[in-house]
Amino acid sequence: ANELRVAMGSDVVITGASVSDDFKIEKDGNGHWFNEYKMKMRQGDIYVEVVDYPLAHAQTKADIDNYIFPAIDAPGRFLDAEKLVKKYHNEYLVFGDIEVTVFSLAHQLAGMEKLLVDMMMEAEYVVPLFEACAEFQTQIGLRLIEKGVDAIWFGDDFGTQQSLIMAPETFRTQLKPIYTQMI
Repeated sequence: ANELRVAMGSDVVITGASVSDDFKIEKDGNGHWFNEYKMKMRQGDIYVEVVDYPLAHAQTKADIDNYIFPAIDAPGRFLDAEKLVKKYHNEYLVFGDIEVTVFSLAHQLAGMEKLLVDMMMEAEYVVPLFEACAEFQTQIGLRLIEKGVDAIWFGDDFGTQQSLIMAPETFRTQLKPIYTQMI
């Protein structure tokens, strides 16, 4: 949507990591496919939705240690970022986008209900999962900086229509230190 942003007078363009050139989507008979994170996906009415989670049965730190994130430096991962930085860097602020950062990536890997219950139960794998997501996304951000972006845009969704999705103290103890370290 950068062409639209520019046409509307925005002074910002956005780029991020792309799917590896080596990754090919293969849909099954139900129209489902696995993404690079090994999440089983489907096209919903509006958004692409996760229907099966690679860490749905995680219980221990070892389960997280054994999970393999997509290769950060896979061929083509930052090709779009390089092109957009080259095209726009002299006239626009170029944001490197890693918006599904820690909490959102974690619940897409484990499942929202499981993750929230396990956060409350202080399950062994929860903080290691957050740390692994943060390390992966930090490396993505660093690569975007190497490609020449001016700023990093990251964030997660912590709210419902009425309140926070978790108790503030849970955020403060399990997530805030990880975001602080990332920043």
